[in-house]
Amino acid sequence: MQEKLATLLRDRLGISGLAAIPNRHDREGYSLVCKGADAVELWKKLRALADESGYWPVILGNDKEVGRMLGVLDSEDSTSMNKFLYQVPTETADGWLRERREANLQGFKDGYGDGWREAQAELHGEWPATPDPLTSFTIPLEHGRQRLPMPKVTIGLFPVKDGWQVPAYLNFGGWNECPDPVGHFLMMRKWHEKYGAELVGMNGDVIEMFVPRPPDSREEALVLAEEQYLYCEDIVVQGTQTIESLAAGLLGNHIWFFWWD
Repeated sequence: MQEKLATLLRDRLGISGLAAIPNRHDREGYSLVCKGADAVELWKKLRALADESGYWPVILGNDKEVGRMLGVLDSEDSTSMNKFLYQVPTETADGWLRERREANLQGFKDGYGDGWREAQAELHGEWPATPDPLTSFTIPLEHGRQRLPMPKVTIGLFPVKDGWQVPAYLNFGGWNECPDPVGHFLMMRKWHEKYGAELVGMNGDVIEMFVPRPPDSREEALVLAEEQYLYCEDIVVQGTQTIESLAAGLLGNHIWFFWWD
């Protein structure tokens, strides 16, 4: 498979230098390195070849993030994910959201006692006069005020048909408030079906997606914002502060960002 993939990338994109990713799956993934400034455009080209190549591209970040993301693939924990990759979970996204909502409510009651309603109400506010949508993917960028492109980043190529299968391949999540792989699978598949959302980048605590059909009304954006809050509380609690502010940033925007502390 590496020879076929390498030939395709060389002939179509002039890319050489694929490296195998150590793993316990029955199909290997591969990686390549590019400049941070070129990562998103290269992702688009690799995505356009995904149906033909059989590999989904994901921007992984710098060497440190690559180590965090890919180290688990060579562990015993990854073996159990092989079967999951080829089976559709019996759970539904709506059922998963319902359980997440119930757990979130219980967390407020446990944490705030009689004041839980007031604490929960603080998640809401007025629709912002000046929305602050995300305008670029952050994983290929350095931290800091200027957010310059990294000198180099790694793009992983994973042997799955759809981007929402990648968290299963990587056994991503299941720590703190970050959903386990099944949660990522279910929500990313739901959003792909409804909005066309596709996985672009993942590192140790961030997921970024490109969205061809974002919500085009406040009502739809608010429904989506609540789903995203239940999926990733930190983008509200440590980010936008209110679900309305998150919704305003989602309205008509093609880039989604998730981060777990």
